Formats: sequence, C-alpha cells, structure tokens
Amino acid sequence: MKTTTLDTFTAAKDIASWNRHRTSEELQSFVAHRLGVLATRTRDK
Repeated sequence: MKTTTLDTFTAAKDIASWNRHRTSEELQSFVAHRLGVLATRTRDK
C-alpha cells in the first residue's frame, strides 16, 4: 500500500498542530515517529 495523499495531509496537519504546542525537539521526535509509522505501514502492506 502506498502512502496516500490523505496520509500525507493528515501527517502535515498533525505536525502543524504539534508545532503550535511543542518544543522543536519534541516536534522532531514526533515527525520521526510519524515517518516511521508511515514507512512501516507502507512496507507491511
């Protein structure tokens, strides 16, 4: 399964939301986690 536009949009929206509330270090960790989840989901399907 490929990463869909919706997945990308959702991730971007989540990142934008987090960016307002979190420090940059937490944001980087969150982004890395989201990318890891998407990569895992893509690989497993």
